[in-house]
Amino acid sequence: MNRVSNYTALLFFLSIFTHLTMLAQTSKLVGVVTDGTTKEPLIGVNIFIVGTNIGTVTDVNGRYSILNISPGRYNVKASMLGYATVLQQSVDIFIDRTTNADFQLRDATIELNQVVVVASKPQVIRDRTATATTIESSQINSAPIEGLRGAMDLYAGFQKSASGEYSVRGSGSYELNFQINGVDQVTSNTSAPGEFGADKANNSWKFDVNPLGVQQMELITG
Repeated sequence: MNRVSNYTALLFFLSIFTHLTMLAQTSKLVGVVTDGTTKEPLIGVNIFIVGTNIGTVTDVNGRYSILNISPGRYNVKASMLGYATVLQQSVDIFIDRTTNADFQLRDATIELNQVVVVASKPQVIRDRTATATTIESSQINSAPIEGLRGAMDLYAGFQKSASGEYSVRGSGSYELNFQINGVDQVTSNTSAPGEFGADKANNSWKFDVNPLGVQQMELITG
C-alpha cells in the first residue's frame, strides 16, 4: 500500500476531560521575576498557579518554569518575604505552547497591598511556526454546532466538498491529521498512527467528539 508521508497540512489538538492519563501534554509557563526598583533578578520567589497545587521557585537568574499545565486561563501569583505579592490574572495556557508571564515585585514597605495585573493579551512565545487558530471551550459550546467537525465550517481556510470531506489549501482530505492530547488517532484506513494509506478518506471524523468534553481545540494550517 502506498503511503502518504506529507500529511501535516492540518493538525487538530484537542484537550479532553477524561479519567485517563493525559498524554503528550507539553504546555509550559515560564518567566522572570525582578525587583521593581533595581530591576535585578530575584532568587527564591514563590510562583503559584492559583486554585491548584502547582508551583515552583525562581532560580539564581530569577527565572522559573512550570511544565505540564492543562490548557486554560489561570491566575498566577508571585510572592517573597519582604515584597508585596503580585497576582497576574487571566494568563492563558495553550496546548503544546510556552506562555510567558514576567513579574516585578516591589518592597512591601512601599507597596503595602497585593498588586493585581490583568493580562491584556496572550503572552505566547516560541514553539509555533505554522499558522494556528485556537478555539476555547466557551467558543465551542456557544457555537451552533453538534460535533467538532462543525467548528471547521466557522473558520476561513477550510474547504468542504459535496460529500462532506474537508481539505486545506487545495490538499486532499487524506492529508489531514487528527490528534487528541498530541497523540495521533488511528482511523479505519490507517495501518498505524500517522501512516495513511492511499485510499484514506476523511475518516478521522467518524468518531466525532462531543464538544462539551473539549477544553481547547487548535486548527493548524501551516
